[in-house]
Amino acid sequence: MSAGSSTVGGSAEMGKGIFGYRKSDVQQLLADRDTMLRTAEKRIRASETRIAELEKMVAEANERKVRMEEQVRRLRQELDAVAERRDHGERVADEVRAEAERVADEADRMTSWKRSLQDIAAAMVPTVERFRAAASELPSRMEQSFSPLSDRIASLASLIEEFGRVSGQSQNRSD
Repeated sequence: MSAGSSTVGGSAEMGKGIFGYRKSDVQQLLADRDTMLRTAEKRIRASETRIAELEKMVAEANERKVRMEEQVRRLRQELDAVAERRDHGERVADEVRAEAERVADEADRMTSWKRSLQDIAAAMVPTVERFRAAASELPSRMEQSFSPLSDRIASLASLIEEFGRVSGQSQNRSD
């Protein structure tokens, strides 16, 4: 084995000298071991760094997951609230439609009633006009009717006065 060759294989490949293994092979073996240890340590540090980064990423991912789950929970609550409001709105809309239909039916009924009243009023107009004409003639007719009676009442009143005077005189005589 030469001085620059690696003895990774171990002691079986190392050359032996008089007093044991050759110094250069032992030094090469130690140097190779130190290099391997440094390389392993670098890999371990890199792996530990990578593990820390991955753990940090996992922790961040878990935090994001928790936040996302919270957002999903809130969104579900909002969705439920919106669905409830929509259902309530639909119920109110149904009630409004039913009320509108009832009002429209009532309006139709009132329109029909109005037409009936207009027809009745139109039929009554000639009768009312005749009544007004008759009522306007009523004071003059009553005056005509009561005029002979008023003349007679006046003559009757004078007769009653005269009777009172005559009967008063006869009473004074009998006393």
